[in-house]
Amino acid sequence: MIKVAYASIRDLSPTELAQLPAPERERHFGSAERRRQFRCGRWLLRSVLSQARDGSLSSHRIVTGENGKPVCEGGPAVSISHTAEYVACCIADEGQVGIDVEAINLKRHAPRVARRFFSSAEADWLEMQPEDRFFALWVLKEAYVKALGCGIFGGVNGLQCIVEPPLIRILKCKEATLGLRLFRTGDNYLGLAGTRGLPEDIRIERRDAAHQNPVDDSHAVLVAST
Repeated sequence: MIKVAYASIRDLSPTELAQLPAPERERHFGSAERRRQFRCGRWLLRSVLSQARDGSLSSHRIVTGENGKPVCEGGPAVSISHTAEYVACCIADEGQVGIDVEAINLKRHAPRVARRFFSSAEADWLEMQPEDRFFALWVLKEAYVKALGCGIFGGVNGLQCIVEPPLIRILKCKEATLGLRLFRTGDNYLGLAGTRGLPEDIRIERRDAAHQNPVDDSHAVLVAST
């Protein structure tokens, strides 16, 4: 089983965030924005875990592993991501899983970043693609390194791929059973990676304080998959 959810940071009020365990509620960050992103991400993850595992928001012990990877002790594999406006998370019963959500910002210097961090084959391919395709590739790479827990700068080229909808074509990867999935929801790309593959029937759920139960995100569109 793999469950995926995301939420707008603006939709989560202090009432929901007050339900977090004290160590997460009171954790210190250098900026108020980063603190709110962290708290919203943990609320979303705990919300998904509590429904999937019939518990409360405080039923699971979540610790920070190597390279900042969240670990649910005694529970499923988990991953969290955030942009300025959204947080996203996923849980998986088998293997490791990674998620990344990224706002499409065409003002960023994507070609320069690609030449610095991507393989030459990927950078050459991106030069022939629409500008937003850089962000599609970025979320897949981020999801991959989050699944492996190796950190973006240490492992970004462990996966080399290109996106040719409806397919993601892997050029290089040491994980033979890796599954990748790329969604677009509004102005964001959302990437998923699973070390033991990914099921075909993944749904993107939207969660906020107004709904007792998650609702399917009508804006989420599957772009490509392995």
